[in-house]
Amino acid sequence: MKPEAEKPQSKLRHIGLIALALVVALGLWIYVVMVDDPDASTSLSNVPVTYANEGVFEMRELIVTGGQARGVDLSFRGSMSNLAGLTKENVTVTVDLAEIEDPGEYMMTYDVTLAKGSEGIGVTKQTDRVKVVVDRLDKKSVEFRLKGDITAEDEYMLKEPALSPAVLSVTGPAEMIEAISYAGVELLHTRPLSSTMDADLSFKLFDEDGVQIVSEHISTDVDMVHATFPVFRIKEVKLDLSVKSGGGLTEDNISCTFEPPSITVAGDAAVLDTFNICILETVHLANLTAPEERELEITLPNGLESVSGETRAKVWIDIHDVETRVVEVTPVVENFGQAGTHELSIHTKVIFVTLRGTPEALSRVSETSLSAVVDMEGTVLPAGTFERPVTISLSEETLDVGIVGEYKAIIELSPFDGE
Repeated sequence: MKPEAEKPQSKLRHIGLIALALVVALGLWIYVVMVDDPDASTSLSNVPVTYANEGVFEMRELIVTGGQARGVDLSFRGSMSNLAGLTKENVTVTVDLAEIEDPGEYMMTYDVTLAKGSEGIGVTKQTDRVKVVVDRLDKKSVEFRLKGDITAEDEYMLKEPALSPAVLSVTGPAEMIEAISYAGVELLHTRPLSSTMDADLSFKLFDEDGVQIVSEHISTDVDMVHATFPVFRIKEVKLDLSVKSGGGLTEDNISCTFEPPSITVAGDAAVLDTFNICILETVHLANLTAPEERELEITLPNGLESVSGETRAKVWIDIHDVETRVVEVTPVVENFGQAGTHELSIHTKVIFVTLRGTPEALSRVSETSLSAVVDMEGTVLPAGTFERPVTISLSEETLDVGIVGEYKAIIELSPFDGE
């Protein structure tokens, strides 16, 4: 015979009885807590320790580096309603550092303070003292070092990076500070650069063997270091001379050898784009009497610098495909405007003029092809002896011949006696 199935009305009646029991229990609990509010006890473990008068401690060049391995354990007794909201956040355990004046290990008493609203709660300490380890506080400056490689693209140059600040100030326990050798700056950028890069970078502390030093007791004056990586374009530039034809010479009649033949320069790309040859000097070929060796300063436009290091260059100037010939000519004076008051005489009777040109051109020159003139136009001189410039001229048929050098003549002015 099958058992009779429970009726739905019976199930509903059971659920109602359970709900009623819960309501009655909750009411009794509220009555006990809110009306009767009996005493109870509780405990908190590992309540963290804080320190008072740390400012005075630092003035004494001291620092707490250790002590209580964990917080303190406390027991509390009070009304159940007061204990209900008690947590570590509203309990403060304080050790006063004002009495400590030297490094060492100390067993210190501590105070327990409860947050406002916790009146009437008694506190029992599981231990009366906590251990405090004190070290000497020290401070020093260490250099930054870049850890890692950063390069520039082809045809670019990376100059010495600039770091700001230039040094790092570290503060902490003397033994740890003494061991710190440098601050290693982490380079995260690995691609070659084609332009100047600025970045704020992190750093870590290392000893002289490259072992990282980490401690919560070490502080630094900055958290990041600003790094600038200057990148300039580089270019090889040839050395050359600017040549002014004269004296029977043109650019085709000379050859120049340079040491070094070129230099490598760096600078702004816009300047480098138009800078293809470095001119060392302007040479007036009329004054070049023979092959020469010269040492010249290398001068660069503003914004460019030599990265190959040269500041001076040597140049050998050679002359070819021409010959020289010396011709005698007698100087004459023209445009002498003091004839009414002075006599003028020329002590230089002959000038030896060096001519330069091709053998065929020089063969057409005769003494009558040249003139040497001391031009006195606009010149007023007192009595005496003077050296005056002489203008050497060639006739039209010898214009392809050049005059080498400059010439002077000695003249003398004496008062005219009127006789």
